[in-house]
Amino acid sequence: MKTTTTITLLIAVLGLVFFQGCGQHPLGAVKVTGMVTVGGEATEGISVTFIPTASDGREAYGTTDAQGRFVLTIPGTDVGSGAIPGEYIVTFFKTEDPAAGMHEDEVRQRFGGLPPTIDLLPVKYKSRTDTPIAPVTVEARGRNEFTFELTSR
Repeated sequence: MKTTTTITLLIAVLGLVFFQGCGQHPLGAVKVTGMVTVGGEATEGISVTFIPTASDGREAYGTTDAQGRFVLTIPGTDVGSGAIPGEYIVTFFKTEDPAAGMHEDEVRQRFGGLPPTIDLLPVKYKSRTDTPIAPVTVEARGRNEFTFELTSR
């Protein structure tokens, strides 16, 4: 009877340790979500990049959905993995490819080569040095939800 109790207790402790570790990212990342508006309107397809100010940090990125919402992911990890706690510069871009959906011959005939992509947001938002958005801090605990209001000019 004592052996059965000891084994049961051991299984319970191991299970508790295992389940406490579930949901924790091996890099210490935490969930980060947010919303982006342009001129007060939710905009789909905006790429959001969190660039760490610390040299040992890792970037995280996301793309807005139709409601302007995004969830961050660290490259090379599971989608929605979040970001590592710390300070970040945040950049945004949205582009359009004027040749999207065209056959290669049609692109050459119409544009004389590959046309450059068109920025649909002001270029200042995709520059880590010129962005008007103040750096943000991802906290190890708490709700890391950010709202960014961009202008169309």
